[in-house]
Amino acid sequence: MFYICRVMEKFKKNVDVVLLIAGLATLRLFMSIPNFEPIGAMALFGGSVIASRRLSFMIPLLALLAGDLILAAWSQAYLDYLLRGEFLWVYGSFLAVVLIGRNLIGSERSALRIFRGALLSSVLFFLVTNFGTWASGTLYSTDLTGLAACYLAGLAFYKNEFFGSFFLNSVMSTLLFSFIAFGLYAVFSRSLSLRRQTIG
Repeated sequence: MFYICRVMEKFKKNVDVVLLIAGLATLRLFMSIPNFEPIGAMALFGGSVIASRRLSFMIPLLALLAGDLILAAWSQAYLDYLLRGEFLWVYGSFLAVVLIGRNLIGSERSALRIFRGALLSSVLFFLVTNFGTWASGTLYSTDLTGLAACYLAGLAFYKNEFFGSFFLNSVMSTLLFSFIAFGLYAVFSRSLSLRRQTIG
């Protein structure tokens, strides 16, 4: 019971962060552009701004899971994807992005650090999830030739998307939503700080 109370207290301290992540997760449900989603931004932002190590993983992960369950309820194809277990590679890379947020961006949230974090996160996500597709052994041969073919097919997949390439679709979405999240958080934090000074 004491542990639950402590977790709830930490949630209250991070209510602004929780609301921002929930907003990104909700926005994801209405995005119609493939791979142009705020998933990477949720992980980067949570990893950077949530002081509690446990909550920095838990809050973005719960937001991702909630979104996945809603999408699975709407779409049989998405439900099939979740049941195949391929999503575990997505969740693994998502948790790695939280680490990038904690270690590469941290509390020194400069534009350059956010840019580097977004770029590294997008590349990592691409490498890990496509490796998972190759490792399943169902679509490609389980040798280096198959792995190379898998990555080439992954890059080709982006040609028919909004920006027409991996770097302009995946990277730009992570950059855009990261700067929105960090920007709103900075404005909110400053506003709250000024309000406290005024009251004090």
